[in-house]
Parts: sequence; structure tokens; C-alpha cells
Amino acid sequence: MILGYELEGTGAGKNVTVFGDPDVFSVSDGIRLGAQVNAEEGYLVLGVKCQKDMGKGKLRVFWTALRDDTAKTFTQKKRILIRPDIPNVFAGESMVFTVVLEGFEDDRFIWKVKDSEGGTIDRNGKYTAPDTAGVYQISVESTAYPEVKATTFVVVQERDNNWQE
Repeated sequence: MILGYELEGTGAGKNVTVFGDPDVFSVSDGIRLGAQVNAEEGYLVLGVKCQKDMGKGKLRVFWTALRDDTAKTFTQKKRILIRPDIPNVFAGESMVFTVVLEGFEDDRFIWKVKDSEGGTIDRNGKYTAPDTAGVYQISVESTAYPEVKATTFVVVQERDNNWQE
């Protein structure tokens, strides 16, 4: 990280660009710079502290950030999203859940219905609702990355006896 600044119009008579600690150059303009870098989160914060009145002067800050090639390479977080999210289905009917993958491509999964009375789901995500209305939890887990999981709920509704398709 390289930080620098230039102070204009402060009556000092000349414009000087300063990089590093100004005390090294006997520049007593009262400016202090600092930077915080969080490479993991991907942000940079620059801070400027004026220790004396600058009047109507102008302060220009210059910065350059260089990547440290010895640092570990950023890897995208692996996650699974279930589609549709919180669907409605009638008792006894079937529907298919699908997944959206982020950070990996292995498509081997284990689907589960948490409640034993919550219906069934096959290895392809085809869910068959029970005959009892309720809200049931569905989960999917990657077999390649067991720590990568997702959960959603399905709302099972009783069909009205007057319902006609």
C-alpha cells in the first residue's frame, strides 16, 4: 500500500506531494494518513487526520494498492440454493425441487424431509406431499462437500372438496 497527499493553497508557497511519514522530510503541515485493508472482505478504508487548520486549502490523497502474490488465493464460498423457495402444494401431490450451485459444480446430493410424517423426496428432488396439511422442512446436502447444505420449507394445503381443475 502506498499513500501520499498533496496540499494546495495553504500559503506554504509550494505544492509538495508527500508519500510516507511527513516528519522524515521536515514537513510540518499537520496531515496524517492511514489505511485499513481487509483483503478477505475486499475493502480498503483511507483515513485523514488534519492536526491543524488548513484554511481553504485543498488536500488531494493518492493511493496505490498492490496485491501480495504470496497471500492465499481467494476461493469462492460454496453454497446451495433451493428452488422454488417455500412453495405451496396440495396434500398428496408432487413437485420437483431444484438447486442452484455457487462455487462448485458437483451435482451429487442427498435430499431429506426432516419430519417423518412430512412426505417423501427422492434423490432427484421430487417431493410427494403427505395427506396431512402442514409446513414441512426440506434439506439438501452435497455429497462431495458435506458441510454445504441448504434448507427450505414446503407448505402443504388440504384441497377444498369443491376444488375443480
